[in-house]
Amino acid sequence: AMVGEDLESATVKQLWPFWMAKKARQWVIANIFGGRVSNGRIEVFIPAGRLPKPGDKLELVGDELKISFDIAGARMNVAGDIPPLRDTSGRFSLHGERADIEIAAGTAYFPSGRTVRLDGGKVVLPNTYAKPLMAELDLNLAGAADAIGELATYRPIEALQKTGFAPGDFSGEITAKVRAVIGLIRDHDPPPPQWSAELALKHVGIGKPFAGRSVGALTGRLAVVPTEARLDAAGEVDGVPLTIALVEPIGPTSGRQRDLKLSGTLDDAARDKVMPGLDGLLAGPVGFEMEMVGTGNQKITADLDRATVSVPWLGWSKGRDIAAKARFELETAAGVARLKGFDFGGDGFSVRGEMVFDGQTLRSASFDRVRLSAQDDLQLTVERGDGGYRIRARGDLADVRPVIGRLKEPASGGGATGDRTAVTLDAKLGQVTGFNGETLSNVEMAYSAVGSDVNAIQLSAVTASGQAMVANMVKGRKGADNIELTSGDAGAVARFADLYNHMQGGLLNVRLRPVQDGGWRGSIDIRKFALVNEEKLRSIVSTPVDSNGRSLNQAVRRDIDTSSVRFDRGFARIRAVNGKLDIENGVVRGDTVGATFQGTLRDAAGRMDMTGTFMPAYGLNRLFAELPLIGAILGNGRDRGLLGITFKLTGPFEKPNLAINPLSIIAPGVFRNIFEF
Repeated sequence: AMVGEDLESATVKQLWPFWMAKKARQWVIANIFGGRVSNGRIEVFIPAGRLPKPGDKLELVGDELKISFDIAGARMNVAGDIPPLRDTSGRFSLHGERADIEIAAGTAYFPSGRTVRLDGGKVVLPNTYAKPLMAELDLNLAGAADAIGELATYRPIEALQKTGFAPGDFSGEITAKVRAVIGLIRDHDPPPPQWSAELALKHVGIGKPFAGRSVGALTGRLAVVPTEARLDAAGEVDGVPLTIALVEPIGPTSGRQRDLKLSGTLDDAARDKVMPGLDGLLAGPVGFEMEMVGTGNQKITADLDRATVSVPWLGWSKGRDIAAKARFELETAAGVARLKGFDFGGDGFSVRGEMVFDGQTLRSASFDRVRLSAQDDLQLTVERGDGGYRIRARGDLADVRPVIGRLKEPASGGGATGDRTAVTLDAKLGQVTGFNGETLSNVEMAYSAVGSDVNAIQLSAVTASGQAMVANMVKGRKGADNIELTSGDAGAVARFADLYNHMQGGLLNVRLRPVQDGGWRGSIDIRKFALVNEEKLRSIVSTPVDSNGRSLNQAVRRDIDTSSVRFDRGFARIRAVNGKLDIENGVVRGDTVGATFQGTLRDAAGRMDMTGTFMPAYGLNRLFAELPLIGAILGNGRDRGLLGITFKLTGPFEKPNLAINPLSIIAPGVFRNIFEF
């Protein structure tokens, strides 16, 4: 036994007998230089009969040979072409055939000026007598990302150059745990090295595009083996925070393809970067998952529960907190994004087809299945031409209630200062469903508009009662474009559009012309129709109104039947702009009752503010108005009878509040305007 408290490492080499553990001694002599040794100890125990004959090998095992020492300030070669560790401290221990080198700390200095720090590790030679001589490495490394990348270029690792990246492509900080089994002597023809690395990434950036996208701020785990690298980290892809799962092959012999998965929640700005071109279709947070295998298409699944989804060509939208998902493959080339196998759906709605975007602009769309309600069964194609979109719709069934609802909404800024996109529509549908259970069949429509300016419209359909409905744009006086709508069932049209539910029959004629502020002005004329179960009529004639508590029924000494009131004609001038519908000079005439009215039928908030005069026994009252002098005084003009009552309707359009002036029933026609609201 020999003990040394403070020696140079060269002294240990000299005191180590050349015939004891030759391979271990050779490794120490070739790989450890300089430094000071403490707690040095060499112990040899050779039992009787163990000494070999001349020419035979002496392999001391177990407790027959013990060599150990602590070392500090040394230079130590690790493996292959990896630059040596300097300022190394640790402990060497040889027990029989096994050598353990425990390294406390050290630093590797690369020719580029980069450095990697060793924060503990171990090198084990399991059998110093074996051939080939093998070593097992278990090292804890830390340093800048570019330095760790450079380390991965040296033999025996030689991994980074197989990925197409260079050390300078990386930034940030990395700590790594490297394990390896390598041969120490080339002449022994050792097997290929086996190694693995577990890297902890902290804000690591990649300086050039990866899989066509910029990647940065990676924080997570990277596991690397000779054939592949596996990344599980949070980071930024194209500036968007996402979770990244990647399997990247290393070298052409890895036998697998790249597998990239991204996931996260995207806001509107982030979505435009990852899924460009959907700005007009989506709004709000989107749960996002993307998978790409090899260099193929990106398979994307989007959770749209918290997003608003709009199909502007159909006036349909899905609100927030309504469950929905979309799946498609994204193929991008030369700035063109193709959404293949697009499948969007939720409870009661689905759309399937394909879309193509040129940058942020929709170029074309083809949907072989559009079911935005349970009553839809149609196909839709959209193509972008010079300055606008051409839309073609075909199918057996379509629910157009969303379209009608959209038309009732306030204008969103069309006309001269808003969206000037041109849209043409060609639709042929077997049956369309509107409000209140009303349907139209054999629907054919051609429509053209620029923003809110309608250029052409042709519509033909048949109501459920078998009456035709026709709409056309025709040239009016002074060359203006007027829209004319005609139908033999005005009540069905009103119910279909959810404008009024108590009308039966009637010949409808509507004529509208555009005005400068983007709205419409015109007239509506209805002949031979009836109002059925109109509660407001019943309230007008039965509510006590005068000082004696009499109702209008009592004043005219008859019970006016309002359950079904027939009218010869109804007429009004209308003006619609920004979701508001105003009425002027409104009048209805029948043998039993008549009325005049004016005001706002419905504003952008869905509220009514109408006033008017109701006249019972209109056929008799009208006679007073036709007398030359008496009519002017008592009848108050052409459409005002002698006896009537003024009223006001205010509040929500679906259920407005009715107010009646209690003094108007006793006033002759010439004074009635005084009491009107």
